[in-house]
Amino acid sequence: MSNILFSQQGGAVTLALNRPPLNVVNTEMMKELLGLLKSAQRSKAKVLVLRGEGACFSSGTDIKEHLPKQAKKLITLFEQACLALATLPIPTLAYVHGYALGGGLELACMCDLLYASPQTQLGQPEIMLGVMAPVASAVLPSICGRRAADLLFSGRPISAIEGRDWGLVNGIGDAIAFDRVVQGIASKSRPALVAAKKAVLNGRFKPLAAAIKENSKIYLGDLLKARDPEEGLKAFMEKRQPVWLDR
Repeated sequence: MSNILFSQQGGAVTLALNRPPLNVVNTEMMKELLGLLKSAQRSKAKVLVLRGEGACFSSGTDIKEHLPKQAKKLITLFEQACLALATLPIPTLAYVHGYALGGGLELACMCDLLYASPQTQLGQPEIMLGVMAPVASAVLPSICGRRAADLLFSGRPISAIEGRDWGLVNGIGDAIAFDRVVQGIASKSRPALVAAKKAVLNGRFKPLAAAIKENSKIYLGDLLKARDPEEGLKAFMEKRQPVWLDR
C-alpha cells in the first residue's frame, strides 16, 4: 500500500497522506513524498494540495525513528522533503483535519497556505519527549512571531481558531469550502502563479531591497515573455473573461 496517494483533477494535484490509522510520518513516506513532488512538478499542474486520509491529517513522526541510532536518516529525508515542498514552483495548500501534530504540522507549514477543518488540533509536542522540532523552530517564528515559542516550549495543542488568530491558519471550513479555494487558484494563469510563487519566496527569505529588485526582474524578464499576461491585460480592457493558454 502506498503511503501517499497521488491524484490530479484539472489544474490541481493532490497528495494525500495514507498511513492509517494516524498517518504517522516515517522515512518511507518521505521518500515517496520526494518522488511525488517531482512528478507534480513535471505534471504542469497549477496548484498542489497536501491533505490526509482517514481520521486525521497526521499525528506526527514515527517515535521509533527518532531514537539516536535512526534519527539522522529520518531528519535528513524530512528536511529534504520539507524544502522540496516549500520551493515547489507552484502554489501549495495544506488542508488539515483531526490532528496536525509534530512532523505533520511541520509538513503543513511548508505549504504556502494552510486551511483547517473546524475541530482540528494543531501542535508541536516534541518538547514533551525531551526533543525539539527543527523545521518548526525555523519556520514558525516568521509565521506567528513570538507565539511560536508557546507552541515549541509548551508542547500544548491549539485549536484551529487559535491557529487562525495567530496567523498560522489561513482559513477554517469543511472540505467543500476548501476545494472552492483550490479551484479558484487553479483557474488562474500558470505563468502568473509560478512568477507569484517565486516572488513570495523572495519576499519571505530575502532582504527587502533585494526582494523588490529580484521580483521586478521576474516580472519584466520572465513573466512578460509569456503569452498569458498580454491576454489578461487585453481581456480586462475589453471587459471580457481571459482565455489562458498557460504559457
